[in-house]
Amino acid sequence: PALVQSLDTEALAALDAADAQWARAGAAANAELDRVARAMRAEAVAKAAKKKADGKGDGASDGEAGDGEGGFKMPSFGASPLEKEMEKALKARASAEARYVSAVAAALDGEQRERLTALLASESAPGFAAPSLLPRREAHAAGADAAAAGPKRVFVLTFKGDIQASQVNALREEVTAVIRGADGERGDECVVVLSSGGGTVTGYGLAAAQLARIKAAGIKLTINVEQVAASGGYMMACVGDTINASPFAVLGSIGVISEQPNVYKRLKDEGIEFTTVTAGKYKRTLTPTKKVTEEDLAKSKEDVADILKLFRGFVGKNRPQLDLDEVATGETWFGEDALEKGLCDALKTADDYLLELLDAGADIFSVRYAPPPTPPALPGLAASATEALGAAAGAGGL
Repeated sequence: PALVQSLDTEALAALDAADAQWARAGAAANAELDRVARAMRAEAVAKAAKKKADGKGDGASDGEAGDGEGGFKMPSFGASPLEKEMEKALKARASAEARYVSAVAAALDGEQRERLTALLASESAPGFAAPSLLPRREAHAAGADAAAAGPKRVFVLTFKGDIQASQVNALREEVTAVIRGADGERGDECVVVLSSGGGTVTGYGLAAAQLARIKAAGIKLTINVEQVAASGGYMMACVGDTINASPFAVLGSIGVISEQPNVYKRLKDEGIEFTTVTAGKYKRTLTPTKKVTEEDLAKSKEDVADILKLFRGFVGKNRPQLDLDEVATGETWFGEDALEKGLCDALKTADDYLLELLDAGADIFSVRYAPPPTPPALPGLAASATEALGAAAGAGGL
């Protein structure tokens, strides 16, 4: 990139012309090499088959096939017409590249030619079939923009959910901070280390909606399940672009449950009657104090089925590769089985994933919301202030 940046308009135009010429000559030379190589491979197979048919072994012989490891040994050139064709094609390819290198060097000054010599001798030199010896200006510009933007940033959130998903209050603040601080165009990413066995529909529905805000902002979202992402926990996990799970993490439980104790009979035995006044046919169905009827039970089952339908739809929208009839059964699966079912994308711990990002040059930030401290109550000070106000009022100061 530094060499390209140092070139003027005339030199860049000369490089474009050289690249265009090389694209034609190099492609023709490579095509000829491919043709001859295919013919030589076919010839080698035919020879091996013939020798085997003639009873001369498995087709391997010294100087043609077999180097002691079952590989193919290239014979010396000149022994057959195809080998002569290969030698000719290689020479044509080398000559075409030499002309290209000369054209590139002619467009450079002395110092630039020294840089080109160092580039071609380095391990990062373009490969055998590279379309150009130098990075294109567009690639250089993109690299300059990336360098100006700085390294990729990764924001790490941790969510350990309870039944009520009460942690969502902190999560919404953390998500807002990530959205404000991340840059999707720079390739920034949010990693959520998740552990939850689920809970209320409303609580985990809101938690999943908070994670969806990250994706809506154009920021990659990766979920790492350390121990469990079940039911509402999986509702959150499925929002991620990628789901990683530790080898023995539990995932799934795509289903709905509703349960409560009923003490109607015990209250009746004790002579206690519990009265509830409602308006609306289904305002109260199953309650702890009401006698369970078939109608109430049927309505509750209908409500639970409707919630499952919404749950399935949400999971299917976020992970369309899942077979919902197979996984939306309320069952859970451990790591490898969950991976096979498509409930996660890879088996790795959050530590391993974050180290991969760190090794790739990313800057990693842990994000945690800390609510502002509540000022301590000072009763003595409050009493003194009240007395002072009373004295001032009595003196006509207020």
